[in-house]
Amino acid sequence: MLKAIILLLTLVCSSAVAVTNLKAEFRGGKTFITFIEDANAVIRYNLYRSETPITAVTGLAVLVNLAYGSGRDPNFGTAHVITDLGAPLPLRTGLFVYTPKASKSAYYAVTPVNNSVEDKTLTAGVNVIIAPVQEEYWKAPLGVLTQIKDSTFYIYYYWMDYSAWPNSREYYGNFYNIAVEASVRGKTGVPLYVYLHALNSGTGMPNEAV
Repeated sequence: MLKAIILLLTLVCSSAVAVTNLKAEFRGGKTFITFIEDANAVIRYNLYRSETPITAVTGLAVLVNLAYGSGRDPNFGTAHVITDLGAPLPLRTGLFVYTPKASKSAYYAVTPVNNSVEDKTLTAGVNVIIAPVQEEYWKAPLGVLTQIKDSTFYIYYYWMDYSAWPNSREYYGNFYNIAVEASVRGKTGVPLYVYLHALNSGTGMPNEAV
């Protein structure tokens, strides 16, 4: 009997997956959705969006299915920064950057998927937001500026519209390098040099990326 109880408790504990601290913040034409991931790196996450309060995810379309570690750039392994000159996201922070198509209120929910089995349990204020985020359509959304420590170099990171990006080929975020000469820091009326480069047409990227 004792062995059966221990086995049952083990199964319950092993199947319990924690997704906590879901947040959605709009700024600069983008909505930044973050949450705390489970410690199990095998877990994936379904993110949902609705213009009405979410009480259940049944019947809702999955906005995106995220792998563990979505708070880090998959090409460089560095933690994302989602506010200008802010701190990198902590370890085990999930991230998705949504590009609103219209100015509307929206609700978000996130659920764990373990070995193709989704746990659709929702807890208000934990893995589903209670108050809606007020989203706006921006024709030219902004990126995020961050400074490389102890240098005059900056990175301007930009997330493309995920729904219009060939995600199977490339990650939908990338950065631009910005350098400020030490001799002109803090001065006004100095020249700005811009060096452009583009992807070739053979990549299948949207025209907006060039």
